[in-house]
Amino acid sequence: MVAKSFHLLASLFLNGAACGAVCKFLNQFFSWSTGQSLDTMRLWGPSYDPSQSALPASTHNTTLPVPPYLSILKHVFSQASKPVRIRLKSQNRSQDSTPGNSLTFKKEEKDFIYPLAHPADPGVTNHHIQNTMGMVYKLLTRKNFQILLVSIFLSSCDQQPPLRLTLDWVLNPHHAPLVIALTQGFFKEEGLQVDLIPAQGSLEGCIQVAASAADLALTTESQWIIQKDKGLDLEPVLTLISQPLEVFVSRVPLHQLKGKRIGHASSGVGFSAAVLRKILKNQGLTENDIIDVHTKHGLVAALVNHQVDAIVNAYRTYIAVDLKGHNGKFHIYPYEDLGIPVFAAQVMVANPRISSKTKQALQRALKKACQFIHQNPDEAWMIFKTHRPELDTAANQALWPLIGKMFNVDPLPVSEERHQTLKVFLRENGLIKKGELVQFTT
Repeated sequence: MVAKSFHLLASLFLNGAACGAVCKFLNQFFSWSTGQSLDTMRLWGPSYDPSQSALPASTHNTTLPVPPYLSILKHVFSQASKPVRIRLKSQNRSQDSTPGNSLTFKKEEKDFIYPLAHPADPGVTNHHIQNTMGMVYKLLTRKNFQILLVSIFLSSCDQQPPLRLTLDWVLNPHHAPLVIALTQGFFKEEGLQVDLIPAQGSLEGCIQVAASAADLALTTESQWIIQKDKGLDLEPVLTLISQPLEVFVSRVPLHQLKGKRIGHASSGVGFSAAVLRKILKNQGLTENDIIDVHTKHGLVAALVNHQVDAIVNAYRTYIAVDLKGHNGKFHIYPYEDLGIPVFAAQVMVANPRISSKTKQALQRALKKACQFIHQNPDEAWMIFKTHRPELDTAANQALWPLIGKMFNVDPLPVSEERHQTLKVFLRENGLIKKGELVQFTT
């Protein structure tokens, strides 16, 4: 009954990455309970009587079936990084030195191989093996059996599942540090596994993290403040791009915007509207003086095809490449030149259950990734395009040097004063209700 319980419970606990941890914990357990390391543990058994041999001498070097209650040990030992040897020790100490008196479990072998044949000791038999296996079974049925099960459970629980990181859009060069950290092993060096999940905008990731559907998300500083004010529990992790990426692009100068069609495609529609109101206000205009057009996709295409006369929240890294070759004169205005408070274009936020230790590990890994991009821009591009061949385009290659210079791991917020100015802007435009400064920890 105990053996069946052990097999059942251990089978539940031992799956995937947990096996390695269980093997490590088993070693610690046996070391504690027997005072010997698992890979050199000696099992004392009754003396062997050759007359009781169950196998003829010619079949000593044989693969034997494993007792059902030991199949889980086979599974554990097969995950070991090196062969695990259990020495068979009888009351006749002279036999202990015989090389054949051992069980060796190797990772690459599908079955337990018992190397029993030895010219100096032809009498080691299946009977001896069964006796020895009985010792293992008895060892596991002692008082410390329950402790072993608890140890297995704890070790399997210690294996963290991959962190689910929701992007602010589909994967693109603006996510280069994440790809570099993933492919170059910087996450792994910090004990992290990270899955990158595309999204439809900076708002989607915030919602998923707050709902525990994701662990981390990329968003903008403004979006994070707005959603936190609405009650979403989003903890700061770091800043990756500390300056705005967005620009206002128009076919006409700012003072000629009256009556024009202005398009936007941001998931943070409220913030885009606030930016547009600020731009119009500077020209003595209101939203009633223009035609607001929401374009979910193809923002630049709408501009060059004359479907709109101006666009909000275009990315400055792409806009020059996107407009190249198109007829007409385009005016490009960075947000900070239009009186819009400076904000971080790419920040990482986390579910509250993510520990400070994990946040610090993310910071270290991404710092390494940013440094790698700065020091090896050409190699970083080769790695990125190899990781996602469909992104190996002339446009992405052209903007890579510009994007690479923008990446840096900073705290969130980068500046308390800058952050407060942004909050005032958001409050004045009805996007947040609370005026107090949000306190941050990293």
